[in-house]
Amino acid sequence: MSMVVMAALVGLGPGCRPASPKPPPAAASPPASAASASGKVAGPTGAATAADCSERDPAACLALCERGELRGCDVLALAVQRGKLGPRDLEAVVAMFQRMCDARLLMGCTNLGAVLSRERVGWAPDFARAVAAFTIACDAGDSTACTNLGLLYLKGNGVPVDLSRGKTLVERGCAGGFGPAYGILGALYSEGIGVAADPGRAVELWTRGCDLGGLEACSALGKALIFGAGVTADPKRGVRMIQQACDADDALACRNLAVAYLNGFPGVAVDRVQGFRAAEKACEFGELHSCTEVGKMLILGEGVTADPKRGVRILQEACDGGVAVACSNLAVAYLKGMPGVAVDPDQGRRLAEEACELGGAEGCGIVQLLRGQ
Repeated sequence: MSMVVMAALVGLGPGCRPASPKPPPAAASPPASAASASGKVAGPTGAATAADCSERDPAACLALCERGELRGCDVLALAVQRGKLGPRDLEAVVAMFQRMCDARLLMGCTNLGAVLSRERVGWAPDFARAVAAFTIACDAGDSTACTNLGLLYLKGNGVPVDLSRGKTLVERGCAGGFGPAYGILGALYSEGIGVAADPGRAVELWTRGCDLGGLEACSALGKALIFGAGVTADPKRGVRMIQQACDADDALACRNLAVAYLNGFPGVAVDRVQGFRAAEKACEFGELHSCTEVGKMLILGEGVTADPKRGVRILQEACDGGVAVACSNLAVAYLKGMPGVAVDPDQGRRLAEEACELGGAEGCGIVQLLRGQ
């Protein structure tokens, strides 16, 4: 595992606030009812109260958010970010944010783009629609939307890769005082993407972003402190900063914290138990590479009591989500057999082939070995 800086979109989260104080227009037409995954149905808009709204009852939150009560929007945002909503609920959330966006409520456009851009098992992102939604909100001055739109251009999701435009859009997010934008811009300077590499400038940007509450920037600054990249090395402070960001539920910070503890770095001792805890938390937020590590550790009993059945299940989910190394790890488990995992050559071969199709060198190597037998 290697530490990462640029990762998931940053549109959803606490404070799912509209960019202007205007309330939703009365003409916005909410659905008569919306079913949740639990089977509950919220009645006509006005029936749900703040007390009804929770991640377990997304329908009540939908009703609150659609009539302009931000408590409902915030809970939905966190539920999406934490991967707590199934495809059925996500479809209802998308439909609601689409209606808000159609009414030119910036909150709706920004959050529509963020939901459509998130990749998770059982949910296919729609980057083209996300680009359209972010563009509407960014053109109207929403810093969060500009940042997310810039990230799509940098990654080439829904649009051709355009590093210059991506950087410009992220800079607009910075100009609006959006902390996570500084985290992304700092990553460009750190890695020399579209600009000359400048670790010192990256640290300046991450420091500013962290001061503005951007957890991604805090995590990246922590990484720089661990390695002494662009700043005097201070591994203990670096780990502390990443830990704080992870404690605040930033999935990327949790992944980086897991990397630090599982691999060990100068000034950071290997700690499999702490590494597992951090990886597990990142996995709970849908960070599939961390899920891969969690699944492997559960099968082998590293840093945690062995639970092969759960480990296989988590690895399969990560493999289904397109993580090649998860497929190859699972292939090895089935081909060799491990405590709690019965040998299954056919399943092992299928998983190795899947890993290879996903571009995994390990999977391709396993396939070649099997063909030579």
